[in-house]
Amino acid sequence: MDFSTYKKTRLARPDYSRAGAIDLPIQKLCALLNSNLSFATLSSCSGRICLFEISSAQKKQGTRGLIKTHAPATAKEIWKATKAYEGKKKLLFISEPPILHVAAATLEHAQQLLLLGREAGFKKSGILSLGTYPIVELVSTEVLAIPVFDKKLLIAEQYVQYFVMDGNKKIKGGWRKIEVLRKTIDNDN
Repeated sequence: MDFSTYKKTRLARPDYSRAGAIDLPIQKLCALLNSNLSFATLSSCSGRICLFEISSAQKKQGTRGLIKTHAPATAKEIWKATKAYEGKKKLLFISEPPILHVAAATLEHAQQLLLLGREAGFKKSGILSLGTYPIVELVSTEVLAIPVFDKKLLIAEQYVQYFVMDGNKKIKGGWRKIEVLRKTIDNDN
């Protein structure tokens, strides 16, 4: 299957994300990449803030999101959910960075995108697969994870205000990197 057919097939698939659509802060970047004959976006997230209940094994299968937002959060909502929690598992406040998976027509195209991504600040990036079409993973570095409950409340309300503010700064920092990458790719075309 040539890349054009592969891309058309991939982009025609339904969006299986919980949101059912591409996050607004990363939509223009995805559209720009998909307008290029050499790239096809496979998955994306513009970054998010979550309050997760996790099992002791800390595996994805054992998690439940009490709060998940791709927008800045408020300390009030995080504090309210944390304070009201009556479960037995650990709770983590997490601010996650943007992530993007892109198929490239050739290894050269994948390397070019990887270089542009790293220059834009997506430092934890690489080529995941060298199959028929290389897959590039672009990940930024804005991560924050704070335990807030483990058999008892571990934080005070003032601390919630501090780390939610920091998490929101990280989300917005990730959005700036998305925009830098979009402009860099747009100027490169």
